[in-house]
Amino acid sequence: LDLSRTNISSLGLKCIKSLSKIERLNLSWTKIDEKSFKYIQDFTSLKKLELKYTEINNSRLAILQNLTNLEELDISGNKNLNHIGIKSISNLVKMQNLGLSYIRMSKDELICLLSFRSRKSLFLQGTQIKDTSLKYLCSFPSLSTLFIGDNYITDRGMITLKKKISLASLDLGMTYISDLGIKPISEMQTLKNVGLWETEIGDEALVSLKQLKVLQKLDLSNTRVTTCGLHHLGEMSSLRLLRMVGIKAEKQDLLGLRQALPDCCILI
Repeated sequence: LDLSRTNISSLGLKCIKSLSKIERLNLSWTKIDEKSFKYIQDFTSLKKLELKYTEINNSRLAILQNLTNLEELDISGNKNLNHIGIKSISNLVKMQNLGLSYIRMSKDELICLLSFRSRKSLFLQGTQIKDTSLKYLCSFPSLSTLFIGDNYITDRGMITLKKKISLASLDLGMTYISDLGIKPISEMQTLKNVGLWETEIGDEALVSLKQLKVLQKLDLSNTRVTTCGLHHLGEMSSLRLLRMVGIKAEKQDLLGLRQALPDCCILI
């Protein structure tokens, strides 16, 4: 049930709480108050709940600890939350995917995340984490998807992150990595999806990236990649989706790339 960007109120939630078997609910960008949250806790069959930019605080988040069937929760953009609120939902043992983007993640919040060691996906874009924060993220044995773009992360952080060799998806868009930082990433042979959009990487990075033999999706939009590097991309036969928005390349070179990768959708 998608109610995002609506004027849903506590009265509206009270009316739909009879839908006791509902498994997905999106209330992002709505103005739900304390009373509304008390109705949300009645949706005990929920498996996915989205509450992005709803101005919730720690006390409201704590109400969600009764939703023990939750597998996915996205509370991104709620800047009033901190480690107290995050800790209050650490009992949700079925939860696999957690969205915390654009919530400041200090050392306290990162330590609280260690309570979610079984999580498979973490979305931490714009959370002000740095290279030194990545050591905490390497403590999740089941983590396969990690989105940490729009943070002050550099090449040094990639040396730490390469210890997380089981990752399948990694997004580093709008970080401060360069060609040098891609070399450690090339050792993560399980990667299938990599986002490097709006970074300072160039053609040299492609030499390292083509070492990823199972890579299927790659986003190089608005990077320093040039026509000279396209032949490296042409050797990445496992690619199925390649984003190159903002990359300056001649039509003839792009035609050659499409011929080299006939099974890949190339977006420019």
